[in-house]
Amino acid sequence: MLFPDDGITKADVIEHVVRCQEPLLRALRRRPLSMERRVDGLRGDGFFHKHVPSHFPDWVATTEIQTSKGPMRQVVVDDLATLVLVTNFGGLTLHVPTSMIDRPFRPDQLVVDLDPPPETEVGRIREAARLVREALHALDLPAYVRWTGSRGVHVVVPLDGTATQDVVVETSERFANALVQRHPSLFTVAFAKVDRGDRIYVDVGRNYPGATCVVPFTIRPLPRAPLVMPVTWDELEVSGPTSFTIRDGAARVAVDPWLHFEAARVSLSSR
Repeated sequence: MLFPDDGITKADVIEHVVRCQEPLLRALRRRPLSMERRVDGLRGDGFFHKHVPSHFPDWVATTEIQTSKGPMRQVVVDDLATLVLVTNFGGLTLHVPTSMIDRPFRPDQLVVDLDPPPETEVGRIREAARLVREALHALDLPAYVRWTGSRGVHVVVPLDGTATQDVVVETSERFANALVQRHPSLFTVAFAKVDRGDRIYVDVGRNYPGATCVVPFTIRPLPRAPLVMPVTWDELEVSGPTSFTIRDGAARVAVDPWLHFEAARVSLSSR
């Protein structure tokens, strides 16, 4: 029983990843996996797990990543069998970087993570997301949105992978600073929470080398098992960060609000 108050078991979670395998695998393939493990669900503490477990079978795909502490081997979830395996292992919330293993340091997305203080009204979060979208469109950059399943929202720019990570980081930082200058009462780039006040933190750290980001349709370790959920901009206006739960996953697979994400990829190299 992983979510005791909601009656959600490990079997329910495994059934969820099987039913939602298409969007999950699309986000996970060819990327090193990091997972938030919740072996005892909400009854116990979670922890972040990156390296390949010693008892995983030989057929699981892996890749070696260079870290500040030396090389580390991580799982690559390229198929349903591996997805079920890591889920059964307690991998509840799945994270990957913005670059694929065969194109390291060439991100194929730029992520603007809007992190509001607790108790922020959802209308204020929606306003922040809309302003990010408008600012990106002013730069001729497409913008897709997803609820994080926690407090905030991600606005994502699909990239074609031609720009280096340094360019993506520089672009995202410049964008965040300009956003704060334009709307200082709503946004902040202050890292320390004590310095943010009631403003929404514009976090572009997901674009940094070694950073990771939650994948669509993964489950958050919160009551009702909310999902990280891509939405249309119209849906944003009638939903909130935790509106979509494990109960909604299968029905949402057919909706595909990010239908044109692949076709919308752009280059930052010439910008």
